[in-house]
Amino acid sequence: MNKIEMRVLNEKIKSNMKYATDGSAAIDLVACLDDDDTGNSLRPNGNCIRPGNSFKCKTGLSIHIADIGMAAIILPRSGMGSKGIVLANTIGLIDSDYQGEIIVTLKNTNRIDSFIVNDGDRIAQMIFVPILHPILVEVEEFSTKTNRGDGGFGSTGR
Repeated sequence: MNKIEMRVLNEKIKSNMKYATDGSAAIDLVACLDDDDTGNSLRPNGNCIRPGNSFKCKTGLSIHIADIGMAAIILPRSGMGSKGIVLANTIGLIDSDYQGEIIVTLKNTNRIDSFIVNDGDRIAQMIFVPILHPILVEVEEFSTKTNRGDGGFGSTGR
């Protein structure tokens, strides 16, 4: 079993840092709003993301993977996507040597409705994946020629 070092930067998220079930592939990341995050909100404890806008949401968590053969991937939650809230960069990558706070940039793709992010809301999920570091060898030509070769987009369709 691999171990990942985890720093809880804000005690209010501590109880959330676990797998929801034995079969869960990912850990939910929750919003950890500071007082300055709520300055222009519609609710006292939340932040309003207007249509087309983004919000950098702190999670109150940092990790140190330490193993160069592993990384963490930040993925969207399907429940958020159904409301038009996506990760601004579609997915996030946490390298094995990163130790800063995990921050998730949420984007509101809804054209009409604003979205309120409240403290403690589940905003994304984090999964750990193996990473390979193959040796890259520069060649003039590939050692094997495939049927597809350098065929580009749509080259395998009929």
